[in-house]
Amino acid sequence: LIDKYEIKVLNPSLPPDYYARILLKHEPYKLAPPKEMVEKELSDCLARDPPEVFCQIIPSVVTSATGSFWDVKEALAKLERISKQDIKGERVYIQGWLESTKILLRKRLGIDKSS
Repeated sequence: LIDKYEIKVLNPSLPPDYYARILLKHEPYKLAPPKEMVEKELSDCLARDPPEVFCQIIPSVVTSATGSFWDVKEALAKLERISKQDIKGERVYIQGWLESTKILLRKRLGIDKSS
């Protein structure tokens, strides 16, 4: 049972953009896990209730690189629905990746929250 649900490829100590590059086939590192394996584990992780924050960030990074305006807007809305309470127990670097991904998506939309 543990083997069936264990995450073997997605390692939260590596940045979400690493997995986004694998999914986009832009990762030059020869020992990177196969795209299909990352897709499978990401799909499994996102199907959990609730999905891990780290797993929610990865598709948003992919969308920031390839998505239409509306796709990017939807990805940002999904990440903005993650509350402070949801990330309270997350590692600090995952909280940082969440915030930096939201900034990236806002830039793609031309939104500057500092003004």
